[in-house]
Amino acid sequence: MKNQYVGDVNDYRKFGLLRGLQSRIGWSMLVVWMLTPDDGRNDGSKTDYLDRPDRWRRYDPKLFDALSSIVHQNGQRTVAALGELGLLPNARYFGEPVPRKTNKRARWLLEVLRQASKADLVFLDPDNGMEVESVRLGSKNSHKYVYFHELSALWSLGRSLLIYQHFPRKQHAIYLYERSQQLIKLLPKARVTAIKAKSVAFFLVLQPHHAGRERFWLEEVAAQWKGQLTVSGSP
Repeated sequence: MKNQYVGDVNDYRKFGLLRGLQSRIGWSMLVVWMLTPDDGRNDGSKTDYLDRPDRWRRYDPKLFDALSSIVHQNGQRTVAALGELGLLPNARYFGEPVPRKTNKRARWLLEVLRQASKADLVFLDPDNGMEVESVRLGSKNSHKYVYFHELSALWSLGRSLLIYQHFPRKQHAIYLYERSQQLIKLLPKARVTAIKAKSVAFFLVLQPHHAGRERFWLEEVAAQWKGQLTVSGSP
């Protein structure tokens, strides 16, 4: 996540999913921004949806108005400003930038784990998504990924996870299946459901004590966000 992305259309879908889940299940959440420095690119410029309230506001009017105020009125496009809007009543936010060096990242992870001890669900919001073979931990772009050992550490605490993921240049259904299978093998007894948006996905990874009605919850959220969020078939 970068501050320059705040309020873009993927933020709208992202917070729509989080708000939809929280309103139905009431879990406490920790939002881990996995913040990285702004880079001057136009990746965060997808805010023209805010100029079309007739089409977009209906999904979540409160959320739409809040993001519009950040982008168009106060100019504070930061994760800190986003967290102060009160969009997730039972949530806490962790906004420490992700270090690149492995020793500093290990300390960063310890703080994430400490804060996660008070949450039912941890939302991880990396720039790109889960680790890939071509980017080793500690290398140039490693701060843009969440690594499997980090997911395992959170899982061992008994936390359920929601993971933000950009699609690579691969058929979406195949990619969702392959990533879901990775998570099932990595995290013991995990229940994995993928939620698809236009160019990104979310993986909901539930602990056994949280699982059971997730398909029902997600189908309700997807109905509210029809055309924007789709629940993928379970592996």
